[in-house]
Amino acid sequence: MKNAPFPPELLQRYLNQQCTDTERQMIDDWYRSVDFESSLVGYEFQEERLFEQIRAQIAVEEQADILPLKTTRRWRFWVPAAAAVAILALGFAYLMLRLPAPALLTSVLNDSPALVEFVNTQKKVVRYTLPDSSTLWLYPGAKLSYEPALAEAASRKVWFEGEGFFDVARDETRPFIVYSDDLKTEVLGTSFHVKAYKNDPTYEVSVLSGSVAVSNSDEAQKTEKVVLKPSQQAIFEKTTQRISTNTLPEYTPTRERWQPATLAFEDAPLAEVIAQLDTVFKVQLVVANPALKNCRLTVDFTQQRLPEMLEMINTLLNTTYEMDGTTIRLSGEGCAM
Repeated sequence: MKNAPFPPELLQRYLNQQCTDTERQMIDDWYRSVDFESSLVGYEFQEERLFEQIRAQIAVEEQADILPLKTTRRWRFWVPAAAAVAILALGFAYLMLRLPAPALLTSVLNDSPALVEFVNTQKKVVRYTLPDSSTLWLYPGAKLSYEPALAEAASRKVWFEGEGFFDVARDETRPFIVYSDDLKTEVLGTSFHVKAYKNDPTYEVSVLSGSVAVSNSDEAQKTEKVVLKPSQQAIFEKTTQRISTNTLPEYTPTRERWQPATLAFEDAPLAEVIAQLDTVFKVQLVVANPALKNCRLTVDFTQQRLPEMLEMINTLLNTTYEMDGTTIRLSGEGCAM
């Protein structure tokens, strides 16, 4: 178990159930991110085992002479996901319960509002659920920060860098705001894609459902707010601070990686499945082990995005994948002839 970024008094109050909801959420998020080897992920944690680990952590922190703070509670956390096929629903749901192992989560407490930070250090898309139940699909290298009281805040603010798909829990009384340097994206409840790499000359926001307002995060700039509807995209030019829009074609044989598609295969060789995914999502899937080409699949992907399809393939064939731009490398033992 990694050392916690919390002083021992905070952990002790967690054990004694004397902390605030915000502090409890921070430790819950931290523990959830570091206890990857636990076979109990997706089920109620064994309370005594958790408490023993936190007690050990308190001892370590006290020896290091670290200053105090607070939090506690036994919890369940479930990360639900819909399966593409009814017969595979249970297995796929279990898969989605698994947490992204090497992804990094840190929390920092100081005099300014605390931020919880999540960095996807894996070479695959990982799913992350915020305290308000909004769900994010984060691409490799994506970085997310948010205030631990996000679930109760008047405005749900997050800071984002990289590429990711947001499925925001609707709350008409509390807007959800994404800051990416000078770009501000504001919604009430919708799903949209953000591409905001620091070194790129432009940022992109594309809407799948609902509506999104895009503007400059610096109010002194007094730039016009652009409202996007489904299938619309905003492009923010960083040097000129200009926002332009375009409409994504609704009916096209190809999709962006974040757009859902429906594909069905009946006892199809993996090579055929790969060829379809390559064409539809404009990617290049390669197999690390030639024996994977012997595998056959019967599966129905109904309104699934590419990351969900890849996770389903991992479940069915016991494979893993790594993503590098538009190239996706699939690894596994493969199948006998």
